[in-house]
Amino acid sequence: MITPLKPSASHLCIAAMLTIYVTKAQAACSPNACEAPIDQLMPFADGHVRVWLDADMSPLDCTLTGDGATVITASDPGAENIYSFLLSASLANRNVFVRITNGSNPCSIGYVKFDD
Repeated sequence: MITPLKPSASHLCIAAMLTIYVTKAQAACSPNACEAPIDQLMPFADGHVRVWLDADMSPLDCTLTGDGATVITASDPGAENIYSFLLSASLANRNVFVRITNGSNPCSIGYVKFDD
């Protein structure tokens, strides 16, 4: 009879670190877009939402907020759909592709999709 292997705490720790490394390695931004996991979503009472991705967003061709976020404003076309999509992706721990509107100030999101 074969005895199944029982993972030790060190095996689980190594697996967790590799998962984090692989996720971080896939995160990247260009002037037009970012492909990364969602770091944080912050909805405000006035309807706008700040979005941070787990990547260096400085290459984006737009003006990030003072705290480094992109913004969905309530008046943006499809704002509710974009926020709903990002919220779902965040809850599912999925990487997203976020296309920004070039030259926007504050940095606005044009469209989003799953990155895998």
